[in-house]
Amino acid sequence: MHKIIYSFVTVLLMGCMCLSSCKSKEDKEIEARNDSIRACAQTFADSFFNMRYRAAVEYCTPRSRNVIKFIASNVSQDDLATVAQDKEGASVAIQSLKVNKAADAAEVRCRVSNFLNWDSIGVDGRLTSRNITLQVVKSNNKWKVDLENFLDQLR
Repeated sequence: MHKIIYSFVTVLLMGCMCLSSCKSKEDKEIEARNDSIRACAQTFADSFFNMRYRAAVEYCTPRSRNVIKFIASNVSQDDLATVAQDKEGASVAIQSLKVNKAADAAEVRCRVSNFLNWDSIGVDGRLTSRNITLQVVKSNNKWKVDLENFLDQLR
C-alpha cells in the first residue's frame, strides 16, 4: 500500500512540475516579441553609436533616416580622429524594456558607454557614457527604432 501511495505522490509531483515549467503559447509569443524588440534596439544602437550609420539605417523607421543623415553629415575629421584613437568602441547594454498595451511600440532603456557625443556646434565631440531611451515601433510587421525625439537625449 505504501508503494502505491508513494508512486502516486511521485507521479503527481512530477506532473505538477512539468505543468508549471511549461510556458503557455501566449508567454512564448510575448517572449519572442520582446526578444525581437531587444535585438532591433541592440543592433541599431551598436551600429549607430559606433558610427556605422548605413547599418543603423536598416533598423530605423523611414522618417528616422533623415536624423541619421543629419548626424552623419555633421561628423568632422576631428570627430573621426577622436573615435580612431579609441580602441574599444562604443558598447550598449539594454537595461529595461517597456511595451505599450497595444503591443505596437516599446521603450528600450540602454546604457551606452564610450560613444562620441556632440552637443554643441563648433565644439569637438568627446567620448562619453549615458543612459539612452530608444523608441521602438512596429512598422510593416517589423520592429524599427523611431528617432523622433532622439537628438534631445544627446544634448
